[in-house]
Amino acid sequence: MLLKAVPRSRNFEAVLLFWVAGIHAFALSQIQLAVNQVMSWDMLLYWAPPTVSAWILHYVLRKYA
Repeated sequence: MLLKAVPRSRNFEAVLLFWVAGIHAFALSQIQLAVNQVMSWDMLLYWAPPTVSAWILHYVLRKYA
């Protein structure tokens, strides 16, 4: 019964990665706005590397697993 409730689609994993990347970007932007009172492009230095590496890892696992 529990096995049928767990989604087995890799597309759902991609949606979750997209969701987490959005939450991560929102949290970083809120911190930057609270500390600096202005948004700058420096946020990408903190947001992009883990997001891009997660997407690459997801793609590799999806293609070869």
